[in-house]
Amino acid sequence: MKPLSPARRARIVDHSLLALVSLLAAAGWAIALIVPTAIAIVVALLGSAITISLVSLMLRTRSRGRLSAPSLEGALAEALRALAALESRADRLEKSVASSRSIARSADELPAWIELARRVPLGRAVFDRSVDPRALLALLDHAVTLPRHDSVLFLADDATGPLAARALLEFRPDLHPVIITSTDQGARELRADLGDDSRIELREGRTEPKSFGAIAGPWYRSDDLEGLDGIRLVLIAGPSHSHGPAARHAVVAGLCTVTAHATLVVCRPGDGPVARAVSLWGRTAPESVSINQISAWEVELRAQPASS
Repeated sequence: MKPLSPARRARIVDHSLLALVSLLAAAGWAIALIVPTAIAIVVALLGSAITISLVSLMLRTRSRGRLSAPSLEGALAEALRALAALESRADRLEKSVASSRSIARSADELPAWIELARRVPLGRAVFDRSVDPRALLALLDHAVTLPRHDSVLFLADDATGPLAARALLEFRPDLHPVIITSTDQGARELRADLGDDSRIELREGRTEPKSFGAIAGPWYRSDDLEGLDGIRLVLIAGPSHSHGPAARHAVVAGLCTVTAHATLVVCRPGDGPVARAVSLWGRTAPESVSINQISAWEVELRAQPASS
């Protein structure tokens, strides 16, 4: 069998690389159209296609020799433009996914916003995506049973705290809302939001890493929780996630140091970090405390009476 000439071998390699590039590129664009959320896969496939294209250009031979320097520079510039276009495409895909999730969330929450607006005036709060209307509805439902002048605790660093406190006062003006922040930025923003509203107590809290035996995580200093012994209703929108993935892991264990029976209303329980925290609460609460999840937004903690 006659051996292949160098030029023939080069053409075979060239055609093989071209076929592989076409296959990777076609797969990448197909996945981009069918599964918009698979951004990493799309980038990997198209990036591989571009890389192999560059390899093909480098290895390609012609009857008069290799590509000239200007040709290689032109090919490199074209590849860089393709990479820039790919990055732009990935950014658009990411924004599209975020927009789709926001639209889906808004559609799910619309009935709750309507019911909440029927009970209390909301103003522009409906445009704030950090606010969970279903959590606020649960808060108002539980506030009905509280005695006059009871305190209600809000752990929050964003607009959820002031909005929930004002909604509570519209519904039960005889209650005492207390907001505790966990970051300097949260304290500044909420101070500006509340202005001179003396009906709402704002405490600029500080968290520190604490261990509660079965669980550890950031929790407030004892001074921040002063006077809240026996608290019965707590809105959980903090500590801030800026404290890390374990920001809310120790919430129940920490609250058990100030109350023996309370209802916790959880904001955004479907969000990843919050869902992981809630799943840990029942397994890491003190042995004498039982955790009952009433709904996705409502968790009841109750200390068991000491056995005689």
